[in-house]
Amino acid sequence: MLKEFIECPGALVAVLSGEIDQYGAAYLRSKIDIETELSGKKNLVLDLSEVSFMDSAGIGLIIGRAKNLSPIGGRVALAGAEKKLKRILELGGVTQLCRLYPNYRKAVEDMIK
Repeated sequence: MLKEFIECPGALVAVLSGEIDQYGAAYLRSKIDIETELSGKKNLVLDLSEVSFMDSAGIGLIIGRAKNLSPIGGRVALAGAEKKLKRILELGGVTQLCRLYPNYRKAVEDMIK
């Protein structure tokens, strides 16, 4: 589920919550892509601090956003993932594409350096 978008200098933050499965991932993909384009931001932070579960569709959502932003010099960062979710992200190969941060503020701070 998408809670909100936060526009920060240098990045758009999408605050997510609940379970990200095959049903929610398509909705999130559409909303995030539209908002990223409208904001004009090339960097995206996904705040996962309230996400309790993610399956392969969630992994695909993250990887797809990273691949979309890469050609324009953008990147995706992940923030606030709990230990169980971090493990899922590591096993899915996401951490090879996206850095993990303790919270979205740290991620945004790193992106504007």
